Amino acid sequence: MTTFTIDIEDQQAEKAVKAFLDALELKYAVNYSGTSGKALDKKSQKLYNGLKSSLQDIKKWENGEIELKNAKDLLNEL
Repeated sequence: MTTFTIDIEDQQAEKAVKAFLDALELKYAVNYSGTSGKALDKKSQKLYNGLKSSLQDIKKWENGEIELKNAKDLLNEL
């Protein structure tokens, strides 16, 4: 058995590859990973870092390590 890994970003190319494999009656599996291991651009990296930091804060709050502000109080500060 031989395994091929192909990163396809173009949906039409993906359909063409699937049609080709189907025509040859080959078995295949599709894995949608979301990213192909490429580095994030600055804006995406900043967003990722912010979400990661927020998740860490939520975990600390759940463990009683930190106290988070009430949403109403936070909105009143704006």
